[in-house]
Amino acid sequence: MTLKYLYLDTANINQIRQYVKTDAIAGVTTNPSLMAKEEKGVYIKKLIEICEIIEEHASSRKHLSVEVTTLDPHDMCMQALTTRDALKGYSKIDLYVKIPIAAATLPVISRLADHGVKVNATAAMTLLQAKLAEDAGARVVSFFYNRMLDRGIDADREINNYIHNFRRSPLVICGSIRKATDVQKCWMAGSDIVTASVKVIEEMAFHPGTEEAINQFQKDIDVWLT
Repeated sequence: MTLKYLYLDTANINQIRQYVKTDAIAGVTTNPSLMAKEEKGVYIKKLIEICEIIEEHASSRKHLSVEVTTLDPHDMCMQALTTRDALKGYSKIDLYVKIPIAAATLPVISRLADHGVKVNATAAMTLLQAKLAEDAGARVVSFFYNRMLDRGIDADREINNYIHNFRRSPLVICGSIRKATDVQKCWMAGSDIVTASVKVIEEMAFHPGTEEAINQFQKDIDVWLT
């Protein structure tokens, strides 16, 4: 059986502090849009703060994916190298730098791989994009599950086809997760990892039948203890 993992998708310090304490969460992924929801500051300092929180509170070593904030290929490469150097030295962090997939970024992925940077090739919509990113040197390929569905792509089939017929070694992450059932579907399609918001994780952990049962247990034991 292939192991399946869940990552937390956020740039919120409080959420990261809470959820990295459990091995139910194997990593954290961020992106510029998530960071833009937080209080303004210096981007690299915000990433360092995330690293420090993980280092202090994580139950074990965690994956961390952080993304470049430019669309210029040369600047992407320079920023990725700078980010790698700024965030090294944390014993509980397995760092990946997100590079969006495009023809112009394939040389960036290759150059970063040559420099020992672990690349998470992000925003994949098709298996062809994933295969190009893999061959360029990406260690992780991230599909955007619901954005694929929004565009009429059979996301389950596309992801499964890539995993079983094309990929050699990269891990596959599914992002763009909107509800708990998406997580299950992505794992069943073959994804190694799903990255989800706190809202979705809380939805995964909840069932009315469970709540009913534990409330009954508590009610009965409270009567017995009185």
